[in-house]
Amino acid sequence: MKNVNSYRAFAHVDAEKWMIVGYARKSISKEDDSVRHRLLTSMITKLKTKLLCCKVFVSPFSNSDTEFEKRDRNAQASKFIESLKCDNTMEDLLLYLALETRMIRLVAIDYAGLTTNLEDLQSFVSKHKGKGKRYSCWNNCSDVLQFYTFCFVSLQSDKIELLTIPH
Repeated sequence: MKNVNSYRAFAHVDAEKWMIVGYARKSISKEDDSVRHRLLTSMITKLKTKLLCCKVFVSPFSNSDTEFEKRDRNAQASKFIESLKCDNTMEDLLLYLALETRMIRLVAIDYAGLTTNLEDLQSFVSKHKGKGKRYSCWNNCSDVLQFYTFCFVSLQSDKIELLTIPH
């Protein structure tokens, strides 16, 4: 795929079978909360409008190498999430993935992608692959991985590449 329009055309194929779910993450840093809020709001808007996500989950203070189960485990994240128009945190996303019966297209936006922790990503794939689901992910990760169950799409400016991960 070359751009967002290609992604949108791809997303409409078998759309009734898929639930498109978004995820946005901001690393822990010293930036002002108003800047963090503005950037996350922009990501949420893009996930909903351009990338067609029905639900969006957010990790407002989480580094890309933090394990999924350990993200958003502080009062600061819980308080911050209340001010965003989203469907809650990574903890809620993991619960949603475990309970949802439809196939899920997971769309992640952040500088490093869904995660830089490949061991945790492989664990994530293993936990969810046996539930009759396939996932795909729009992600800023630049590592080229092999395709099996998960299909990752990398966004480098306006260019989209299919990337894949073994399971």
